[in-house]
Amino acid sequence: MSSFYLSTSDSSRITLCLLGFCFFILTGCPPDESPFQKENQRLLKQTAKQEALIGTLQESNRILQEQIDRLNQELRDVKATFEQQLQEATQLGSGLTIDREKQSTLIETLQKKHLKLSKDAQWLRTQREQFRQALFAKTNEATTAIMLYALLPTTKATRQALTLHEYPLKASMVTDQKAVYVTARKISQPPSLELAGFRNQYVVLLEKISEKQTKVHVQAEFEKVAKNGMMIQAGHAEISEIESRLIQEIQKILTPSAKPKQQPVASLKEGPDKTIDPKAHR
Repeated sequence: MSSFYLSTSDSSRITLCLLGFCFFILTGCPPDESPFQKENQRLLKQTAKQEALIGTLQESNRILQEQIDRLNQELRDVKATFEQQLQEATQLGSGLTIDREKQSTLIETLQKKHLKLSKDAQWLRTQREQFRQALFAKTNEATTAIMLYALLPTTKATRQALTLHEYPLKASMVTDQKAVYVTARKISQPPSLELAGFRNQYVVLLEKISEKQTKVHVQAEFEKVAKNGMMIQAGHAEISEIESRLIQEIQKILTPSAKPKQQPVASLKEGPDKTIDPKAHR
């Protein structure tokens, strides 16, 4: 009987130990989020917002452009019909009895329709310009330079420079007065603990000033990446230098024989618009 009593006590102790162990596991401390995970979540949210904004702007621009094209086609059809009717009436001349009241009503109807279509087209252009301004607002603090070249060759040179340095386009918008390019984010891994890598994205806005002048705005979202994956904040001068480099690459493509001198980065960022004259580099 004595040995049986001791076995029951041991069993109770073991049961209490197991219950305490399970309670410890269930109420354990939650794992700490590393700084890298927090940074990754922030970047994912930032990227999602940028992609949503770009997607909305592109879709809205496409819809507005389709509506403008449709209205322009209707205007051309109405004009062609009206001119054909006037020509037929002129050719028939005195051989036909023209119902002037009916023709006047038709002309008045066509003029009202033309006026309405013109107002609709103007409203659509205004809406499209507002969408453009929402995107161009990001270039308020960009590095700016004035190229002594027309918009078309400057646009081609910009695309060539981005392609040459492996910056694929994420979004673009080109008109006869302006052009904007948004690149995908380019990442370069850090080569060592001492040297940081980088992550960069360009927003480039080109504006036609005259037939021989184009204003170039370049904004870089430049960040440095450490070996452990942590992000290092880039300084104002570093970002300005990255922006200036792209402007210099565009200039090199426009004037292959030119050898542009290094310009102070701060003068491009804080001073007035800098004019780049191809003759000055020869």
